[in-house]
Amino acid sequence: MTPTTTDLGLVRDFISKADAKLNSKIGYSSNQLADWFATLMKTGSVEVGWRESCGSTDMTTHIRREWIQIVKKLERVGVQLRVERVKHNNSWATKNGGFWNSEIFTVIKT
Repeated sequence: MTPTTTDLGLVRDFISKADAKLNSKIGYSSNQLADWFATLMKTGSVEVGWRESCGSTDMTTHIRREWIQIVKKLERVGVQLRVERVKHNNSWATKNGGFWNSEIFTVIKT
């Protein structure tokens, strides 16, 4: 199933609202979700990274959680994605005790 322009427009609307919510949390305009979506649509893949196990939930984790919701919406409108976890051999704990993780999302051509 190929997504229609309307379907992708609805996903973009969702992204805009999610970015606005996240921007209000962090106090500045990042629009990270829109950037990741644009990269995915332009190049066919995007790497999404976040910090885990920081004692408290890192902002990058909140952004990734929203990204996963976008991925689910994309799959509902017919965009098939492959997800590959990236192994960071040189990862180290941040000052807050977290570790960096990332996944590469790739559009599957059908």
